[in-house]
Amino acid sequence: GSVTITGGTIKAYGAPSSEEQMWGDAGIGSGFQGSGSGSAKYFASAEIEVSITGGEILAIGGWGAAGIGSGARNIMAESVTIDAENASVQAYADGTKVAIETPVDNAGSNVDVAGNVLQGTFVHEYTDDEGNTQGTEGLNSIILENDATGEQKTLVLMPEGYRSYATDVAEPGIYTVYTDSDTIGSTAGENANGAHFSVRATDQWSLDEEMGKSVLYGVVTGALSNYMYLFPVKTIIVDKEIGVKDISEANEDGFLESINGTFYFAIHDHKGDAVEGWAIQAVEVVNGQAQNSAYFSNMNDGQYEIWEVDENGNRLEQGTAFGKAILAAISTAHNGGADNNATLGAGSWTDKVTVVNTFSPIKVDLAGSKTWDDEDD
Repeated sequence: GSVTITGGTIKAYGAPSSEEQMWGDAGIGSGFQGSGSGSAKYFASAEIEVSITGGEILAIGGWGAAGIGSGARNIMAESVTIDAENASVQAYADGTKVAIETPVDNAGSNVDVAGNVLQGTFVHEYTDDEGNTQGTEGLNSIILENDATGEQKTLVLMPEGYRSYATDVAEPGIYTVYTDSDTIGSTAGENANGAHFSVRATDQWSLDEEMGKSVLYGVVTGALSNYMYLFPVKTIIVDKEIGVKDISEANEDGFLESINGTFYFAIHDHKGDAVEGWAIQAVEVVNGQAQNSAYFSNMNDGQYEIWEVDENGNRLEQGTAFGKAILAAISTAHNGGADNNATLGAGSWTDKVTVVNTFSPIKVDLAGSKTWDDEDD
């Protein structure tokens, strides 16, 4: 069968079934795939073609179904055409299938997109072993903000229990997607200030992979993500830890309280050449404790090195004075290893490198010269 929409105001709600059964129909597309006699005989395996070239469209799939595409357990839509230059489109799904059906592993439906469409999926509601709760299902509102223009679009029609959405946006580029809800977050209390989004293939959130209140999505004209789980722009995260060689100078957590200031990081390809176009990222340190992570976003697949630099991009070396201490060592930890390489590939959307600095307190003798406190040096 085929569905063609060229204009008008369309509000399409797929038959919902139930969350337990997951037998819902697409908002625009095919129904639940079933078999047998009676009404079930109409739920045949249906090859559906959907074309939307105009109008104001709202499509909400039933449980287990796409907003635009195929119903629960049905084969993927043969083709989906969305002209976002001439049609206004919003679509929602429960996350079993995405809002606008896309091919998985380059198989399945043929998607033809004109204009700009942003599609995303929240992680599933989840509570880790420490009681940290991630609960973004049914989130309202969802705010999409173009990082370059500042233009915003707000979505408020996500059904309860749903977590996948798609909409047309005015311009291509990088979008920050966030919520202004104070009840959504990693933990209760002061940290419950934002939503966390899918950042990896496994449908699970954990505190170590926390991306903060917002996440970045890349919108490319004429394209739509072809993965079942929608990921943010590929990002390399740099965490910073500070240690000391004379533990007597550290506080009870092992941090050097005298270290305060801004630390800078730059990203290079594996051969050591600077990656052009990427600004130096800063990490603020207060009393030896990092206040934020550095994020290098919208990265291409490849292997990168993380370098600690000064504000002008010059690589730091051991022996650099900083505040009341002197840099004694720089080491990095990557996936449990000891190199500073971050690798992004088809199966890696976010990679993390931790930079560990070791400092020795500076002693000033009567002549006013600076000396190492560590007798080995």
